[in-house]
Amino acid sequence: MLGQYLYDEPDRFPNRLRLEDGSTVTDPDTFTNEILESVGYIAVDKPPIITASQVLEWVSESLSWNIREKNAEEIDAEWEKVKTLRDDHLKVLDWRFDRYKCQVRQGLTTTDRIEVLDEYAQQLRNITEQQDVFNINWPSLDENEVLNS
Repeated sequence: MLGQYLYDEPDRFPNRLRLEDGSTVTDPDTFTNEILESVGYIAVDKPPIITASQVLEWVSESLSWNIREKNAEEIDAEWEKVKTLRDDHLKVLDWRFDRYKCQVRQGLTTTDRIEVLDEYAQQLRNITEQQDVFNINWPSLDENEVLNS
């Protein structure tokens, strides 16, 4: 059961309530609406399940949940998260590109097939061309295809 301290966002009830007379109640199954109201809590419904493109807000005035679609600023922030994650994936590849260049300079057999790494890196760079920030199709790198046999 969720509880709400008046005028704050809902939270779980504490395990122990101190009543006005100084006594305590510790069994949540015995928390009646009368007891809860006497210590400043009210029972509220569990929050509804939302999608990644939605925001769940608590409306204190009506003691209810409100669901709204993310606004442009929030969507831009989601794109920034995607770009950061994409950049992290690209940074993980840097050592492989460096190793490849070093092996070529030294005339050694290369460990990786550079064209496969290049294709994967380009797919990562193209992530931002996708339309739905909440449904990104991330490319994968098959190690068996990358390694020279």
